[in-house]
This record gives sequence, C-alpha cells and structure tokens, in this order.
Amino acid sequence: MAYFTDTLNEINGVALTSRKLMQIAREENYALTFVTAYDTPVSEDAFHKNFKPLISFPLPEYEEIKISIPHFLDMLEYCDRENFDVIYAATPGVVGLYAFVIAKVLHLPFVTTFHTDFPGYVGKYTGDHLFEDHVWNAFSMMFNNAARVLSPSREYKKIMVSHGVKKKKIEVFTRGVNHERLNPGFRTEGFWKQFDPTYTDQKVMLFVGRVAKEKNLDLFLQTYELFKDRNDVRFAIVGDGPYMEEIRPKYEGRVIFTGYQKGEDLSRAFASADVFFFPSQSETFGNVVLEA
Repeated sequence: MAYFTDTLNEINGVALTSRKLMQIAREENYALTFVTAYDTPVSEDAFHKNFKPLISFPLPEYEEIKISIPHFLDMLEYCDRENFDVIYAATPGVVGLYAFVIAKVLHLPFVTTFHTDFPGYVGKYTGDHLFEDHVWNAFSMMFNNAARVLSPSREYKKIMVSHGVKKKKIEVFTRGVNHERLNPGFRTEGFWKQFDPTYTDQKVMLFVGRVAKEKNLDLFLQTYELFKDRNDVRFAIVGDGPYMEEIRPKYEGRVIFTGYQKGEDLSRAFASADVFFFPSQSETFGNVVLEA
C-alpha cells in the first residue's frame, strides 16, 4: 500500500496519526510506504519515499502549512514501478489529489480518510457558505469514487452521508491514546510557573491545539473575561498557530502561553491542568480531547 500524505512532520492531528501508523508499519514490517513531498531533506527507507516538490509555498492565511507540488509523472512512474495494490490518501492537499488520479490511471483501489473538515474551514475563513457547499460537492465526488472512506467518528459518518457520500463506502476509523505517556502521574507542581512567574498554584483552565480561528478560541477568551477578576483560576493555551499573533499581544501576562509542547512536556501540561476547555466546533476527531 502507498500512503500519500501532505503532512507527516508537522504538529497536527493528521501528522500525529500518520506517524503512529508509520511506527506500527516499521514494528510489524507491514508493506506500507509513506509518500510525501518535502523540500527539506528527509531520511528515506522502505517505509518512506519523498518527492522533492517543483514548487512549495505557504498557505495564504495559514503560513505554517506549506503547499508542495511535486512532479506528477515522477509519482505516477514510481507507483507503477512498485506494483502497489492499494493507493491511500490521508489528506486533501496536492499529494492526496495526486494519489486519487494515480489510482484511477493505474486502475487501483483508492482509499481515503476524512481527517480534516476542510469544507468547514473554508466556510470559517471565507464566510462564504456557497463556496463551502461547492467544496463539499467536490469531496463527495471523490469519496464516492473511492473504494473506502474512513471516518474518524460516527458523527462525521452521518455528516458525510448528509452531504451525499454513499453510506456503504464509509468505515469508522477511531483513535487511541497511550496511557503510559498520558496519565495523571505526570502532574507537576509549579509546572505553569516556568511560563508565567506570577502563577501561584491557581486552578488552570486549559486549551491544547492549533491556535487558529477554526478552533473557536474567541469563546475560550470570552470565558476568560468572565473569570478574570477571580484570583483562584488561570487560563492556559498550549500550542501555536496563525491566530497567535492576534491574541497574544492582547492577553500576554493574563493568559499563560506555552507555545508548542511535545513528549513529556505535553504530558505534564495535560496532567497539571484542572479543567480541559476545548471550544472547537470543527473537529473530525479531536485527538486532544481523548488525550485530556
């Protein structure tokens, strides 16, 4: 199987899931090759094939995400040469769309996953619901031409069906959490003090995720305003993203900002908070909810 993805090394739910699957493929020696398009050097082996893009540029309004456009014929020839049985696309970006076309050209089964509510994001960022409907129509066309579509939850299976995706095409693909890496034992006294010296053991209301408009962080901050005169509660945001440059100047010194955290630092952040407050309305799964 060839596993096409536009994101593997970044910090987001799709990349996290892909890296977990890559780890499992290596441990179990599955015949699964991850196909990417990075302009930076990556270590390639039997489980990872990278195509250097012809052009790469940041996504407008979302500079931390890059659009990479590799040479289509190079990818097509590679897949033909490797004799894959299945083509899988984890993302709806250029690499994922190439996977769809390659599967059709080579007459191979195409499988994809609705990891990201891209139509919802389009509606959120443009405010154009008609455009959002057009994007849904395009997704439905691709999904109905796939052998299988994996949905991260039963709820999104219903949403896809409501937008015209055939029910028989959809399988639910849930997630799991390593409880050895994420558990209350990581609670650390004074953890938040390293990010804000004024912290004095108050209860912490926590958000973890991309700091972006589609995460509905305005509701998180509106709630902070309701609590700001209390001296027993602090609000903390773990993560980074395009909306940070707008909210940080307004709330610096009042809300605790940690930036990206990973590994045991992320485990300590989760365990050292008291309430997890995640106001996003556009999650296909929401790994951080399960982690919390």
